[in-house]
Amino acid sequence: MRVGILTYFDGINYGAFAQVFALQSRLVELGFNVEVIAYKDNKHKINEYRSLFLTINLKILINNIEKLKVFRKAQKKLNTTQRVSRVSQVVDMKFDKIIIGSDEIWNFKNDLFGLNLIYFGKDLNDKTNVFSYAASFGSICKDELIPKEVISNISKLSAVSVRDDNSSDLICKFLSDAKKVVDPTLLYDYKNETKDINIASDYLLFYGITLQGEDQKFIQEMVNYSKLKGLRLISVGYHHDWADENYVNIHPFSWLKYIKNANYVVTNMFHGTVFSIKFNKRFLTIASKRRENKVGSLLREFGLESRLCDSSDINEDFSERINAEISYESINFQINTLKNLSEKFLIESLTK
Repeated sequence: MRVGILTYFDGINYGAFAQVFALQSRLVELGFNVEVIAYKDNKHKINEYRSLFLTINLKILINNIEKLKVFRKAQKKLNTTQRVSRVSQVVDMKFDKIIIGSDEIWNFKNDLFGLNLIYFGKDLNDKTNVFSYAASFGSICKDELIPKEVISNISKLSAVSVRDDNSSDLICKFLSDAKKVVDPTLLYDYKNETKDINIASDYLLFYGITLQGEDQKFIQEMVNYSKLKGLRLISVGYHHDWADENYVNIHPFSWLKYIKNANYVVTNMFHGTVFSIKFNKRFLTIASKRRENKVGSLLREFGLESRLCDSSDINEDFSERINAEISYESINFQINTLKNLSEKFLIESLTK
């Protein structure tokens, strides 16, 4: 049986790479013949390259070029099809099963790709068996109007699963049988990819986009806490002048190693939060309106709501909150239980 994964396979984003690599790798471990479908339409390509290279800041431009090179090298670890830009070309590949997901593939208001119905199964359903795994509507709120063609195509999928409460609530408006499963990064252990950690210890890691407005309060809190604890303050993935060290263009596996080896993690990203939990870190997640649907759901799932904070509630208790113990023994047991249920969904959907 030939299985295809349809997702954002080549985004210049650490979490996006981690999720597709994890899903493919775990399915291979389970004995499936899997390929990542290298599909991206022209609109998405143009918007992505504009976001990377349309800047007058030479330093940012050079960093983005270097990061693109690093990600293209990493993406060679994926077993991909030939690159295509039309739905008909995907249909012609004649997969027995196609998995749509994971990540924000159902966010039809995303600036890069907008509403692209292939990610809802349009024109694929009639030719092959298609189902979703851990799909997310991202920042689309549950009270927003869902386009009729989105509803129509999702309803035709052979099975539907999502990764967050908000996406589940949206689906339940028109479809009763939708499963909530874990992000693919919780299915795969990354042991081979992180086994050799050659990073000097004792640091607080920040992984996230620029802190703006009131959220800039966190900068001084991180600086003060690092000095108090005698830690280096390291930023990965993005450059921040206030960090002691910046590693902007590192390989995705090195990114994983930096999280795994950190004493503490502060992030405003979904996968920064996922890997903090996965690697049993003491961490804080800075609330982000764009990511609150998926991050909030993840933290509630594991009873970690206290790790989510915003500029209005941080000040004096930053040290106390980031240093608070987390009962990872029970969380790891819960992750393993959810992983088994999620894999059961995957296997049943692939073999029925």
